[in-house]
Amino acid sequence: MKFNDQRLDSLREIVNVGGGHAATSLAVLTGKRIEMALPDVKLLAYQSLFTEVLAADEVVDAVYNQIEGDLTGVFLFVVSHETSNLLAQFMTGSSVVSPELQQSAVNELGNIIANSFLRAVGDLIGLQVQANVPTLMHDVFGALITSTYMELEQYDDQILVIRNEFKYAQQNLDASLFFIPASGNLEKMFDAIGL
Repeated sequence: MKFNDQRLDSLREIVNVGGGHAATSLAVLTGKRIEMALPDVKLLAYQSLFTEVLAADEVVDAVYNQIEGDLTGVFLFVVSHETSNLLAQFMTGSSVVSPELQQSAVNELGNIIANSFLRAVGDLIGLQVQANVPTLMHDVFGALITSTYMELEQYDDQILVIRNEFKYAQQNLDASLFFIPASGNLEKMFDAIGL
């Protein structure tokens, strides 16, 4: 697929709307003022993903949601283990959270963020999309992202990275959203907005 500046700008705006709704949901659920950085939408060589986004060997928690409806793909909410614990503390109001409660809280949080993001994007472009049942995974980032791209049969040398980052108290949270449409789905999005 060809990406000109107009298409990338439109995609950035769509992701900005979805990410804004996700940040609002995150703030409501945690009771904290969570802000979102400007969305990152760019084409990268596959290996650059691990130098510009996250290191391949960084251990993360990730909530994996399959996207269903008029668009298909995968939605990943990726957080460091420390951020996962912090978000669980925010949600429970406790400074000590068991590993089981942490996993449950982050899984539910990722599910709500995914559906909030997708509902906003769907409303904006006039398509029905929602997230399936979430799965929490704990692995190195390289393994998670590689298996996701392979599952979606995306083997290109250059990949489109669609990502939002969040901030709390002027500090970056090690938390990112990755919206990975299945092959052919970006064309559906552009068709829906007349590009």
